[in-house]
Amino acid sequence: MLKGYIDMTQGPHEYYNFIATMYDDMYKDEYWQSVMTHIEVEILKCVPEMAGKSVLDLGAGTGQWSLWAANHGAHVVLVEPANKMLEIAREKLGGFQDACRFINCRAEKFTKKVQDKFDVIFMLGDVLSYVNDTEKTLENISEVAKSGAFLFGTVDNFNFYMKEAIVYGTKQEVKNLQKTGRLLIGSEYGAFMSRGISDEELIEFATHYGWKVMDITALGIFKSLHLNERYGRYFTKEAEHLLYVWQKD
Repeated sequence: MLKGYIDMTQGPHEYYNFIATMYDDMYKDEYWQSVMTHIEVEILKCVPEMAGKSVLDLGAGTGQWSLWAANHGAHVVLVEPANKMLEIAREKLGGFQDACRFINCRAEKFTKKVQDKFDVIFMLGDVLSYVNDTEKTLENISEVAKSGAFLFGTVDNFNFYMKEAIVYGTKQEVKNLQKTGRLLIGSEYGAFMSRGISDEELIEFATHYGWKVMDITALGIFKSLHLNERYGRYFTKEAEHLLYVWQKD
């Protein structure tokens, strides 16, 4: 067993605290760089001018997307429950302290500390898959979104989870996934329960909480950005991760 290994009962924020110093290096490979480029293109399609925009980065992690937004002239509020991840984000955004605010808090509780309204909301760390209370999180983001605000998020795909459970898991894991939507995920450093969310659920969530669905697409299906942009929406049953874009009514 690795020294400092975290057991399988941890929450997502505990897992990410443990891997905080390794996190950025884990996402430097060709696949993740392609995914990030795809996300950036989708953001700029909807918000071509970020300068002066107010951005909420919910589940900010080590600040990857907050740094991108700050570099484009936005003012950013970072909300992240894993304090060690947020410490790295604070260092990474050291040159933008006047344009950033850092909050160590869960998605279900951040409105107690944030009274601002936002033009853009990032939930690009599979936030809805990792929170304890999906409904409360959706209520919170709807409360702080300006009319016309754009939300960009990613989730772990329920349909991909189901395929993995059927092929590699047990009958009990398949039954549990069907009942709860949750599957144990992680790495050699530990694991936690994640909720798989389908494209149909994303549409239901958006409709119920006052958002218009602009796009739901697969991430990383093709190596080509052009192919991902053009055909990703046809592979939402196969992809490990989904990208969704909503606009507030």
